[in-house]
Amino acid sequence: MEIKSVREILEPVGLNTPLLNVLAPNEENYKTLVLQPSGQIEASTDGVRNKNRELAKKQFGKFLNDVVDTQADLVVTPEYSMPWCVLTNAIKNLLVTSGDIPSEFIDPSFRISVSNIDYFLKTP
Repeated sequence: MEIKSVREILEPVGLNTPLLNVLAPNEENYKTLVLQPSGQIEASTDGVRNKNRELAKKQFGKFLNDVVDTQADLVVTPEYSMPWCVLTNAIKNLLVTSGDIPSEFIDPSFRISVSNIDYFLKTP
């Protein structure tokens, strides 16, 4: 698996890495949202996930809607628990409504395991 910094992916296509409120050394408040999803964990050679996938899709779909509605600056949840289809659909919806990926949703320290954003967005 090749891991790249988001900066390496964004800069060649003319996008800048964002300034994040949570990392600004000032007295300003910032908004956080945290989700510890309910459900049973299932583990296999394919990975770790919520055993009830429909429940996970509903929980995370609502959570991501709340993220957008509240304009949260920091979002925390276990990485294994968010179904990929929920994340990719949220990104696709943002692209459709904004025409671009909003900088607030891209963390420069986040690392993406695919080297091609188009491939990532086409994944079901």
